[in-house]
Amino acid sequence: MFDTARFLREQFDNPADIPRLVSAYGFAPPSEQAVGKWVVRKQVSAAWLPIILAVIELEHGAPVSMLRYINR
Repeated sequence: MFDTARFLREQFDNPADIPRLVSAYGFAPPSEQAVGKWVVRKQVSAAWLPIILAVIELEHGAPVSMLRYINR
């Protein structure tokens, strides 16, 4: 299973900042309420995960490896 809680914690200093960061890269941001649900449910919707990954890639200059977040 994918460890969403760890992914959000390690990739974002504060998940509440996700809408601002997404917007900064020219994407329509998720609502703060949606991000809050991701944190509570420990699950990012499939529609948002590619955008979040793209923003991380733009922010860091390289794609993020997802292997470390997959529990075997």
